[in-house]
Amino acid sequence: MPGFFVKDKNTMEKRTFKAQKRTDYKAPLFTASHIDLTFELDDEKTLVKSVVKYKRLTDDLKAPLVLDGEDLVLNSVKVDGLACKYKVNKDKLEIANVPNEFVVEIENTINPTANTSLMGLYRSNGAFCTQCEPQGFRRITYFLDRSDVLATYRVTIYGPTYGCGVLLSNGNLIEQGTQKGREYAIWEDPFPKPSYLFALVAGTFDIVEDTFKTKSGRNVELKLYVDRGATCRGQFAMQCIKESMRWDEDRFNLEYDLDNFKVVAVDFFNFGAMENKSLNVFNSVYVMVDPDTATDTAFYNVQSVIGHEYFHNYTGDRVTLRDWFQLSLKESLTVFRDQEFSSDCANRALTRLHAINVIRSSQFAEDASPMAHPVRPEQVMEMNNFYTVTIYDKGAEIIRMIHTLIGEEKFKKALSYYLEKYDGQAVTIEDFLVCMEEKGEIDLTQFRRWYTQAGTPNVDAKWHYDKENSKLVLKLSQHTNPTPDQSEKLPFFMPIRISFLDNEGHEVRPKELSFKDYIILNEEEQEYTFTLSENVLPVLLCDFSAPVKLNAPYTTANLQHMMSFSADPFIKVDSAVNMQKQYVHENIKNLKNGAAVTDPIELISSYRQLLSSVDEKTDLILLNETMKIQSVASLMETFDLIEIDQLSAVRTMLVNKIACALEKEFTNLYSKIRASSANYSVDNMGRRFTMLFSNLLTIFAALITLVSIILGSLPVC
Repeated sequence: MPGFFVKDKNTMEKRTFKAQKRTDYKAPLFTASHIDLTFELDDEKTLVKSVVKYKRLTDDLKAPLVLDGEDLVLNSVKVDGLACKYKVNKDKLEIANVPNEFVVEIENTINPTANTSLMGLYRSNGAFCTQCEPQGFRRITYFLDRSDVLATYRVTIYGPTYGCGVLLSNGNLIEQGTQKGREYAIWEDPFPKPSYLFALVAGTFDIVEDTFKTKSGRNVELKLYVDRGATCRGQFAMQCIKESMRWDEDRFNLEYDLDNFKVVAVDFFNFGAMENKSLNVFNSVYVMVDPDTATDTAFYNVQSVIGHEYFHNYTGDRVTLRDWFQLSLKESLTVFRDQEFSSDCANRALTRLHAINVIRSSQFAEDASPMAHPVRPEQVMEMNNFYTVTIYDKGAEIIRMIHTLIGEEKFKKALSYYLEKYDGQAVTIEDFLVCMEEKGEIDLTQFRRWYTQAGTPNVDAKWHYDKENSKLVLKLSQHTNPTPDQSEKLPFFMPIRISFLDNEGHEVRPKELSFKDYIILNEEEQEYTFTLSENVLPVLLCDFSAPVKLNAPYTTANLQHMMSFSADPFIKVDSAVNMQKQYVHENIKNLKNGAAVTDPIELISSYRQLLSSVDEKTDLILLNETMKIQSVASLMETFDLIEIDQLSAVRTMLVNKIACALEKEFTNLYSKIRASSANYSVDNMGRRFTMLFSNLLTIFAALITLVSIILGSLPVC
């Protein structure tokens, strides 16, 4: 999962981009089955020798072998050990008259120090490193640099004359030693992989070491390579590696497949994180935490990102993507898996609420912008443009909807079937969906529109009670606004999780939902009836079961009821947020009309109830998220025309009134939830989150009281 990087300005100016279309995909004319690579590392003149076994896949015997290459100095080319004729264009090497099966030997030179594109092999901070996703391998040597060409690799690395005590590549270490005064290492990866998963790292590092015993009894050597002097900041990352490996075994029955697992976490890596087979590489900011200074959020994020890259071992490495238009195939599935990992190992409510926030802020904004695109785009100007919140995070919500529709057990069976059927292959989103259909026993034909249509669906809801038949009648409709290149949208297929609360706050289940907790919306308008008593409130979109905007006629009293009694974390938090937004909108109108700002009676009442019921079983993280006052930026999103001064004033009034009204409750809460230690744990994280929030409001209320004593009044409470 590449993060961010900066292209060389001069390179960008010289390159010309032509739109590439998904429908233009053509299978390769040749494939490679095995590649031997030898690197003689040098700061400015690294010698690369490749010996590749190729095989013709086309019946056209006249078709030449055409290899990709960029910024390479070509020294020699041989076919089956003999010199051959070839042509070199700007970024292609063409060899004609090749047999059906043959070996190509290429020797070329590259300059890692001058490689400011940071793709391929580059040198930074005295070390050598590679980044090959999506198309960086062509900057190392001439090759079929495609995601659908998979080969096994044997890599021999000769270190430079100084400064590289560690020589790493994918797979298992076969041999290491010294030859002619230079350190060398030989690595072999027995699992076929595309060139974008190739990795090489050479430098001087400190090492955090451990072992992991798989469920079948194999001992896996774990090594975390870090910048010199940083081992103490890598201990938690090593713990997370072991947690990830154990979780993947327990949840999805996926056991690690090599003798070692290596992670490099260094300051000089400029791509965020990358899942190269058995050699994950990170920028240290994502995985290194100082126990004495790092925040709880930093620890939580390290666990997530370590898990994400490790989980790619199967969903991305062992089964990879046919072409880059299928990027969501590996990324969204792995995002879903890392979210479930954080949910199981950290806090489910916090993980889900964070994922929902990403969708409703960044992804919805992308859907509403000129950059809107489907989860599986139809065309692109440059491959690096694929790395978007739509492809990653909206794609993960699509996977989650499938999980909702077929359930945990069928999803696990379908995923296992997918990984076994396509092991060692490059496939498409369609291949994945067919596996979900077969083992999930579901028809996903209409559901596929989530991959082909851009934009955020708007779901409108209304309901009434039919006294004569004792039925609650719910009507839902959906529409999606036009996006660039897609003026008309067809109805999506989506699960809408639903529950019902009676007047006393008890959840009631109608007979129509005896075996599931969701309804299907797959038409523009649909009507649903439920056998219920009167005055039962429908609670829609529980767990944010589809990435949509819900417009429902909830009153402030309805929201208060849901916040107080719903067991669903998303509904509880979203109800509180909507109550805050309603309060802000109403009181901005009051200010415009010269009226006084009202008291947030319903919010105060609900918050008091939540605070008074806190005990040792309370999820303090969820409590904190529920009571958090929305930022000005978040509130701004609900306005067409923003009165920023009035918005800020009303929000400040809201904080003041809550702080004053609940000062006693916040003080009591603060006194009994102190964290047991300064160490990171989910329990301590929740306690610290809530302590900070309650302490800030308590101090705020005290300051307001002091001001009121001085002024003789309480103008703000």
